Parts: sequence; C-alpha cells; structure tokens
Amino acid sequence: MNTNLLYQLKWGWSLTKEHKGRLGLFFLLELFAIGLSLLFVLWSKKAIDLAMSAGSSSLNFALLITVLCLLGSVIIRLFTDWLNARTLMQLTIKLQNMLIKSQMLASWKFVKRWHTGDIQVRINTDSQEIVQMLGHTGPSFILTAIRLFFSFGFLWLMDPMLAFMILGISPLFFFSKLYFRKLRALNQKLKASESSFGNVVQENLRFRMSIRALDLQFNRWQKVLKAQDTMYQLRRNLQNFGTLSQGMMKFTLNAGFILTFVWGVHRLHAQEISFGTMTAFLQLVGQIQRPLLEMSSYVPSIIHAMASVDRIMEIEALPCEEY
Repeated sequence: MNTNLLYQLKWGWSLTKEHKGRLGLFFLLELFAIGLSLLFVLWSKKAIDLAMSAGSSSLNFALLITVLCLLGSVIIRLFTDWLNARTLMQLTIKLQNMLIKSQMLASWKFVKRWHTGDIQVRINTDSQEIVQMLGHTGPSFILTAIRLFFSFGFLWLMDPMLAFMILGISPLFFFSKLYFRKLRALNQKLKASESSFGNVVQENLRFRMSIRALDLQFNRWQKVLKAQDTMYQLRRNLQNFGTLSQGMMKFTLNAGFILTFVWGVHRLHAQEISFGTMTAFLQLVGQIQRPLLEMSSYVPSIIHAMASVDRIMEIEALPCEEY
C-alpha cells in the first residue's frame, strides 16, 4: 500500500467526486466572508477617524458599510456551516457504504485479515475522521492560511515594522517536520490501541454466554482493563504533547498582542498614527493570531485523519469478487 502523503491526499480527494460543487461553493463563500472581515477592519478604522474629525458628513456612510460587512460575514458563515454539515453527512454515508461493500465482497483469501471489532472501528470512527478532514478541516486550514496571508499583508501596508515583529515571534514550530513526525507517531499508536480495544469488546459481547459457561469472566475482564489502560496512556501522552504545544502557542500570541498594544500606544502618543489606525492594529493582530491558533488546532486533526486514511485504504484495496 502506498503511504506517500501526496498519494493519500489524491485518494481522499477522489472520494469527493460527487460533492466537489458543494465544496467549491463552500470555499468561495468562505473566501468572500474573509474579504468582508478585512473590509470591516478598514471601514471601522475610517469610521473612528471620521468620528474624531469634526463636521464630517461621511461618518454615517462609513458606519453603514461597517455594519453591512459584519452582517454579511455572519449570514454567509451561517449558510456555509449548514451547507458543509449536509455535505459531510452525505460523504460519510458514501465512504461507509464503500467499506461495508468491500468487506462483504472481499475475496475469501482476505476475509479474515482483520478482526470484526477492528473493522467496525475503521468503518464508524476512521471514516468519520477522514470525511471531517476532507470536507471541513482541510478546506478550513487552507482558508485560514489565506486569511492569515491577507491579514499580514494588510498590517504590512499600515506598518511594515509591526508586521515583521509579529511574524518574528509567531510560533512557526507547529509546521516543522519534527512536530509532524511526533504527532503522527502518537496518533498511529493510538489508532492501533483503539482497534485492539474494539476487538476485545466485540469478542466479550459475541461470546459472553460461552465465557460465563467456562468461568472466564475474570480473564476477559482483565483484557478489557489492559486495553483501556493502554489506550488511556496513549491518549494522555497525546494530550500532554498537545497541551505543551498549545501553551507555547498561546504564550507567543499574547506576547504579540502586548507588543502591538505597546507599539501602538507609543506611536499614538507621538501622534504618528490616529485612533482609527490604533484600533485597526489591534483588530488585525487578532486577524493574524486567530488564524495561527486555528491552524495549530487543525494540524493535529489532519494528522489524526491521515492515520485513519492508512487504515481505510487497507480495506478499500482488498480485491473483491464479482456479483
């Protein structure tokens, strides 16, 4: 089986063949919403500057545009959330049906390659994680990167020095190769432990009468506890790694906000910028920090889903008999 990342992405994208139109509409509308959010920053800056200048007749117009940008962004995102949720449900059904059919028609040679408990985990859990990655997490990661790029560009046009300072303290370690490898290894081990737990539970339930008749309840229960303990330890390791990473991320983001605030106050005191520009600074830093925080949360989800892709592709690649 080919475990190359690019091959896996192509395989995953092929699953969306019948839903590319909806996913494309979701992506375009979200891009439009990003544009409206940046326009909101621009026109709110103008509205504040106009409010500080006496006798301006354009204030009401600036306020109107600001409100319309905000409302438009909210309405678009409500619709895209509804559209995306509907698409994800249909993708989940399609992938699960494909896996069930693959198992039902698999050649006799490969029928018992995996335990039924393992197969159920792959069909119920892994397929949902893949669909979530294809229909939501993946596109959202790209959209967030686009929003980050344009927000940084907007900030650079207003104050290049501040933009470079914010970039300099950004926690870019989240996108390092070492971080990806560590997270991928932890997720692969967790997936294996979840399948092992599913196997034990399925056997205990299926043969519960035989287990009781042979007085094997204690031994079988010990297997359940051992599988749960292994899964707990792996989840704890993953949680500790995530908490440390998120802590470093939030620390640097708060440092960026403080830096922007201090920088803006000094420039405002020196009368080098207006109140509107100061407000825009703080909003744009939020537009930069929020995407970074979102992207850091998307990365573990994507890596978790890629571990699921490995497991689903194994089932999907089985030779099937004609019927």
